[in-house]
Amino acid sequence: MKRKIVALMLVAMTAINVTACGNSSDSSAEKESATTEAQGANVEKEAPAKDLPDGDYQDTGVGTMYLSTAGGTSEDGNIPVVYSGSDDVLIQIGVSTEGFDGSKLSYIYVDGLLNSKEQLSDGQTSIDLTDDDLSVGTHKVEVLQYNNDDASSDIVTYKSASYEVKAK
Repeated sequence: MKRKIVALMLVAMTAINVTACGNSSDSSAEKESATTEAQGANVEKEAPAKDLPDGDYQDTGVGTMYLSTAGGTSEDGNIPVVYSGSDDVLIQIGVSTEGFDGSKLSYIYVDGLLNSKEQLSDGQTSIDLTDDDLSVGTHKVEVLQYNNDDASSDIVTYKSASYEVKAK
């Protein structure tokens, strides 16, 4: 008799646990998410303010810079290709420099947004591409060195190259 009571209690507790962990909160979260997505579809995403103001920048300073991807390099004006899918949250590409002033800090911008600051000279580094950097299309990478390492000061070195993102 005791075994039957214990068994009934276990069945009852399991039933209560399953009921308590039902989908009511999940479905409300899903509804809220769907509503937010539907509202977001009607409103365009505001572009972030650029860290590097638009301008007619000219190649200046000593040294060379090019990008390296699995799809090639940007040497000789080429535009290397990166393939990205919806499951990609981070892709790295190489930035190769030669003849840069290693005593200055280099600011690396992707589409006008600061990506990283590196001490570049002769060698390679990599930059992380995320979010809008992985949207389908052509993107511009710009490497600048400023007088006194101050981004509000005069530009000493300016180099740029592009890469293209294609859907997988």
